[in-house]
Amino acid sequence: MHESGRELAHPHPRPLSLRERGDGRTASVLVTGRAVNYTVAMAAPASPVDSAPAPVPASLDRPPLPLLFRVLHAEKAKSTHHKLALDALTHLTGEHSVQWRNLFLRQVEPLLTGAKAPDKTFKDFTNHVLHVRDGLWGGAPKKVRQWYEALTDRLSARDWPAAAYAAGVLSHYYTDPLMPFHTGQSEKEKCIHRAAEWSCTKSYDLFKADLEGALGWPAVAMPTGDDWLEQMTIDGAARANRFYDDFCERYDFAAGVKNPQAGLDGVCRRELALCCGHAAVGFALILDRAIAESGQTPPRSGVSLIGFLTSFSKPILWLTRKLHDRADRAEVMRIWKEFKKTGDVVKRLPEESRVTREAFAEHQKATAASSAGGVQSSTESPRERRRMIAAVPSPAPAAESAPRLAPQTTPDPFAQAFQAATLEAAKFEAEEFEVEQVDEPLAAPRSPRFGAPPASPFAYAAPPSTNPSSHGSSSHGASQTFRLHPADPVVDAPGIGPKTAARFLKIGVETVGDLISGDPHDVADRLDTRWIVPEVVRDWQDAAHLMCRIPNLHGHDVQILVAVGVTDPDDVVGLAPDDLLGLTEPLLSTSEGERILRGGSPPDLEEVTNWIAWAKAARPLPGEGEPRRAAA
Repeated sequence: MHESGRELAHPHPRPLSLRERGDGRTASVLVTGRAVNYTVAMAAPASPVDSAPAPVPASLDRPPLPLLFRVLHAEKAKSTHHKLALDALTHLTGEHSVQWRNLFLRQVEPLLTGAKAPDKTFKDFTNHVLHVRDGLWGGAPKKVRQWYEALTDRLSARDWPAAAYAAGVLSHYYTDPLMPFHTGQSEKEKCIHRAAEWSCTKSYDLFKADLEGALGWPAVAMPTGDDWLEQMTIDGAARANRFYDDFCERYDFAAGVKNPQAGLDGVCRRELALCCGHAAVGFALILDRAIAESGQTPPRSGVSLIGFLTSFSKPILWLTRKLHDRADRAEVMRIWKEFKKTGDVVKRLPEESRVTREAFAEHQKATAASSAGGVQSSTESPRERRRMIAAVPSPAPAAESAPRLAPQTTPDPFAQAFQAATLEAAKFEAEEFEVEQVDEPLAAPRSPRFGAPPASPFAYAAPPSTNPSSHGSSSHGASQTFRLHPADPVVDAPGIGPKTAARFLKIGVETVGDLISGDPHDVADRLDTRWIVPEVVRDWQDAAHLMCRIPNLHGHDVQILVAVGVTDPDDVVGLAPDDLLGLTEPLLSTSEGERILRGGSPPDLEEVTNWIAWAKAARPLPGEGEPRRAAA
């Protein structure tokens, strides 16, 4: 692709889905009222095998990867962003590339923390997209430039942890718009976005095997000029956008829910592999240039698996990888069930998608208003390119602003952001489990069969319940009693302890029914507590909903069911006892499962068989004014 005659080699030539000139070679994109022309080097249609891009020559000569890299990739890289950041290190080609790779491996904690910071910390989701067909809407190009400059500053200062963190953040902002669903927006994509994203994550190792094999790593060209980085991001997004429509049509939502890899057919697997390959190779080129601009050489220190393990004081990722996979599965299952029931995804729409869609809707309104006033378009010259990108609509500045190194007398916003991120890295993924050790987000069960809770400064001792519906047989015998009713106080809902209940009372959520009927996003916003995000509220709602409808279930029972993605009585009835037990076993071997059980025994086959039998006696969710009743 090239602009105004500047040709760039494109590794995988196919027509852009943009407005094309009669010769089929020039696509125009309207950006803030100006038309920018790109010329796409096209080839005749070819078979999928024939059209595979040629491997980058350096990929063929890469040195063998040390065992440490393979261990980190397998055990610490739990997301696509982690894997892309690590795989890019294997494509470094500059001077001392092996030493630079080892340096980043030694700084793996800040590197991987940075790679997820835009999602977990900054949450500036409109900066993670670049809508190719909507006037290049989105803030990705500016964020890529911002964090590239932060990276070169930190490399120049030989501040290796901060440089690794900046590299991780940069990798996220660069690679996100190189994935098809971050380059546009449609109703169909909205419903399948999260499931397709999960399929990509679970298929990444297959993508990599294809890239290392017959498919080959794609060649990525680095543009010239002052705006090379912004142009490189736009080129990658334009390439990914060519598969946007096909991806929407080809993704098998139903199959992907059961088996994430099965959601992708052969064409999807090939195209997404090429997108990931382009992202990894492209980011390696960016790292090489940042290193060269810094003028620094890597420190003379080796890295080994033994040395790493002996100095690794926070092995949190090692402990939570399987739990993360379970959480993804549960989230995708909930999205699928809403889509199957309603034909849309509203209640379960992930926060990232919701924020981006709302911002884009506002952008469209503003664009429509401008168009009504008569906006003229014109063609930009290369010299105006940088000014044009700076004018691309984007959200309000994020709190993680990362300018160049400021004078010593001026507070450095990047340093403040990195210091905060360092604290995050020290608890990387641990914060959620620290919260869970007290009464939030899922409190300890109040079932008598578990006896008194263990002595602990974090232990939660539930007060004796005065709720008449909670009395009855504490064993799973023949007696069937509904243990929760929408009219009960919110503190009786599973997972809600006294402190959380006090927070709810302050915002007017007084009963279980209030909790169940609330909008998760609104409730989380009004609670204004960092760890109480919409997903946590949804879990509370689902657990309370199950306990109100299915007789005999205790709080820990519904917590287990919700944690594995079973949120409706029909879901319970539809599972065989062996299958339901198989869903719970991986959860109960984790710290979350241990917290739910509170020293009690995990459910066995007989118990989950009872759950299924009781689910068959489920009642509709009663209104708060309806009387409590025993199951028929």
